[in-house]
Amino acid sequence: MGLDPLGPVTISVAVPGAPFATTLARASDLIGSPTFVDDGRWAQLDLGGFRLSVGTPDEVVAPTLLVRVADVAAASASLRQRGWEVGEPAAGPHERRADAGALGGLAVVLYEPLTSTSEVITS
Repeated sequence: MGLDPLGPVTISVAVPGAPFATTLARASDLIGSPTFVDDGRWAQLDLGGFRLSVGTPDEVVAPTLLVRVADVAAASASLRQRGWEVGEPAAGPHERRADAGALGGLAVVLYEPLTSTSEVITS
């Protein structure tokens, strides 16, 4: 049983960008122009249903599997019941998120958007 019964689940990957501008430029070479940029600290690039996020090392310390859920508290509780060590949800600038350990060398973060953000470049 996955997290699907709790609502829609979307998976994406985040990588640290050091330096951010260089990493974002290289990701853009592969995927295309960013669909969202936040103050030179976070960017999202979308292609065919896949999202790659690039964050500064303050935002992303290691390659991370991002799991977007409808309710981060419910998803956290569900994984805890199955033996995962999940941190308490915390508010970020655009989302509530909880660290959920690692899977196959990738950090795992559960998150839910605080509000519907537009997918436009803001930097």
